[in-house]
Amino acid sequence: MPKFVLWLAAGAAMTLAAGQAWAADGGPTVAFNAAVTNDYLFRGLSQTSGDAAAQGGVDVTAGMLYAGTWLSNVDFGPTAGDPNNKTSIEYDLYAGVRPVLGPINLDVGVIRYGYTDSPKAAHYEYWEGKVLASHTAGPATVGAAFYYSPEFFGKVGDAEYYELNGAYTLGSKASVSDAASRLSAPSASDSVRLAVCIKAAVRCSGIRPSRRNSIISTRCRPRMR
Repeated sequence: MPKFVLWLAAGAAMTLAAGQAWAADGGPTVAFNAAVTNDYLFRGLSQTSGDAAAQGGVDVTAGMLYAGTWLSNVDFGPTAGDPNNKTSIEYDLYAGVRPVLGPINLDVGVIRYGYTDSPKAAHYEYWEGKVLASHTAGPATVGAAFYYSPEFFGKVGDAEYYELNGAYTLGSKASVSDAASRLSAPSASDSVRLAVCIKAAVRCSGIRPSRRNSIISTRCRPRMR
C-alpha cells in the first residue's frame, strides 16, 4: 500500500506540472512507429520462441504528457494451463509525463500489458509503474530506471525491476548501448546485456524517453519476465 500511495502522489504532482505547461507547448502531436525484428526480447527473454516479430505503435504527446499503444506478435508455446496456447498478440497501453529537472530528463508513467487469446489460468496480463531518469552530455547518455508491478506476469506477486544504462552515439547512423539490470520477483534472476543498435528505417538509440526502442533486425531494450 505505501508504494501504491507513493505512485499516486508522484503521478499527481507530475500531471499538475505538465498541465500547467500544456498551453505553451502548441497542442498535441501524433507519431507512428513500426519495426521488424528477428527475435522479440523482453528484459533478456524471447517472447516469440526465437522467431521473428512485426511490431508497431502510435504515440500522442501534449507538452510533457504522453500516451500510446504498442503491438507485437508473440509465441509463448504450450503452458500448464493450456497445452494448445494460442496467445498471438501483445498489446500495451501506456501513459505518463516527462518533466525536465535541470540537466535530468524524467519519465514517470504506467504501462498495461495485455495479450489476445491467452489462457485464463496463465494470468499473463499485468500493469506496472515506472520512473526513468537520464542525462545527456554530448554523444554520451547515462540513465537509470525503476519499474514496479503489484501483480507481475503469471500472477506471481509483486515485482521490482532496476536498470542502469548508458549509450554513446557513433555519428548519425549508429549507437552503442549497455545496461545492467535486476528483476526482484519470484524465480527471477539477474540480466546483463550489451547491444549494438544500427539506425535503419526506424530511429534507434540506446536510451530514449519513449516507451520502447525498436530497430530492424533486433530490439535495443530486451525485456525480462
